[in-house]
Amino acid sequence: MSAERPGIKLFILLLIAIVLWLGSLFALSVVHEREQHHEGVIEEVSGHWGKSQTTGGLLFSVPYLDKVTREVDDEVQVDYVRRSAHFLPQEVSLDVSLSAEKRSRGIYDVVVYNAEVGMQGVLPPIDPLQAGVPEGATVYWEDAFVSLAISDVRGIIEVQEFALDDDALELSSNIPVTDVFATGLSAPVPVSGDPRDEIEMRTATRERMATPTRFSVRLGLNGSDSIQFLPLGEETHVTMQGLWSAPSFSGNFLPDEREVNNGDFTAYWRVLHLNRNYAQQFVGADQKVLASSFGVKLFQPVDYYTKTERMVKYAFFFIIFAFVFVFLAEVRAHAHRVHPIQYFLMGSALVVEYTLQLSLSEYIGFDWAYLVSSATIIAILFGYGVSMLRDRRHSAFFSAALALFYGYMYIVLSLEDLALLAGSIGLLCILAALMWFTRSIDWYRYAVRDNAGEAGDSA
Repeated sequence: MSAERPGIKLFILLLIAIVLWLGSLFALSVVHEREQHHEGVIEEVSGHWGKSQTTGGLLFSVPYLDKVTREVDDEVQVDYVRRSAHFLPQEVSLDVSLSAEKRSRGIYDVVVYNAEVGMQGVLPPIDPLQAGVPEGATVYWEDAFVSLAISDVRGIIEVQEFALDDDALELSSNIPVTDVFATGLSAPVPVSGDPRDEIEMRTATRERMATPTRFSVRLGLNGSDSIQFLPLGEETHVTMQGLWSAPSFSGNFLPDEREVNNGDFTAYWRVLHLNRNYAQQFVGADQKVLASSFGVKLFQPVDYYTKTERMVKYAFFFIIFAFVFVFLAEVRAHAHRVHPIQYFLMGSALVVEYTLQLSLSEYIGFDWAYLVSSATIIAILFGYGVSMLRDRRHSAFFSAALALFYGYMYIVLSLEDLALLAGSIGLLCILAALMWFTRSIDWYRYAVRDNAGEAGDSA
């Protein structure tokens, strides 16, 4: 055989491998499509049960009339704009008990939870001047209100307690001013007096809030995916107990103490007002309060979409591995010559394995799907290899090597933090083995030399 022919065949095989790799990108698009469909199911279930919840301490807000001057055509115009001053609590303590479970919708599982939230704290003495309200501005004390952030009010099960000192509040899910919280619960400040007398109500509210005011809240929430808290107090304490085996602590602050057991976890946070970048009193809506949240995400360990996607990224190496093994059987072991179309059919089987594995994973889980799909492909390629190589022994070696490669890939996919390291080491070992087994091949003459340097038989 001429020296050019093996080079030409290798080039053709490389082109086939690239075409098959491009075909594997279709499998990758299927993974993304199924994952988006899964996310749509989660969104649908969450919409009925309750989405990810964010809550925190009580916020006191009071409107005022702000005087704004501007110059128009060399004339000074005065406008009056209604704004609000906001006051965060001095202390906030949250005690949270969370119970999570999986709900099924068709072939998909959605993680939902029920949380019992107990909250206590202290509002500071209210002085509008400290928040930036201009001196002499009209403060509408009679319109003052307190609000509690709840990101998805559809998840509210019950409100067992919502009080300032010992006075129960008249709750509403409509927050009058959404400078800080867009959704949640609000209530006017309870004071005695004639509600028709504005002056009397203003005086009563101002006097009521002139001293520290304790508040207490106890409610039940339904939610999904995660629960987050806002560090609104000068000191914010959160103690949490949860029934879930794989919590992922997320947000701006990690817990000071945590313990994760087989089926439950506990966590404790202590956050100071010095740890975030907004003041305890402010006016307007230029504060990024919601961006300072922290909490727990109910993490599901690497699912079959992520694992399948990661596996497809190794598709090119799978194809090259199979091609190289068969090609070396041709060159080194003088096996029957294999036509490029046979290489293409063999590689196509490897690519089809990804969609087979994904479709099975949605019903029986990734582990069993991986075993069934890989075993099926190995069995098919063994039978095809017997006919292709005209040698049962070579076909058995090829199938055994492919099984080892699939087994190694399963280990890599099962690892989360060490997956990249294990994958890199594995590919390096495969390359080293390839270099070792081909070290004695004279690629120019398409022949094999023995260890003594004698010329081998020509192909």
